Amino acid sequence: PASGGWDMWSEVSRLRIYLRPGPTDMRKQAYSLAVLVEREWEAPLFSGDLFLFCGKSKRVLKILY
Repeated sequence: PASGGWDMWSEVSRLRIYLRPGPTDMRKQAYSLAVLVEREWEAPLFSGDLFLFCGKSKRVLKILY
């Protein structure tokens, strides 16, 4: 980056993306999805990674960041 600016691509290269297999109940709000992250993936929720959940119809996607 020019003159010490923020380098977006170095941040993206460290990003991990988790996709939950199978349909997720899209009535769940952020707190309930956070519980799924901690129980199913045993991943640190506030790591800066992306956690993706897809609805049964495959038309709705929820993302925790």
